[in-house]
Amino acid sequence: MFDIPEKGKDIVVAFLRDRFAEKKHSSYGSEAKTGVLENLRKKARLKNLLLSKSLIVKL
Repeated sequence: MFDIPEKGKDIVVAFLRDRFAEKKHSSYGSEAKTGVLENLRKKARLKNLLLSKSLIVKL
């Protein structure tokens, strides 16, 4: 993948460890985002259903 010199490996590993530790502790934000996406998905389904029903009625 990447060629990282020996000096840089410690820095990169420490950075990645910190980033993933932050993500593990901040699960609340990801739950909120999935809730928003789920609401948008439900609205899109409803909108598609209404459009298909209106097309059937017009035919």
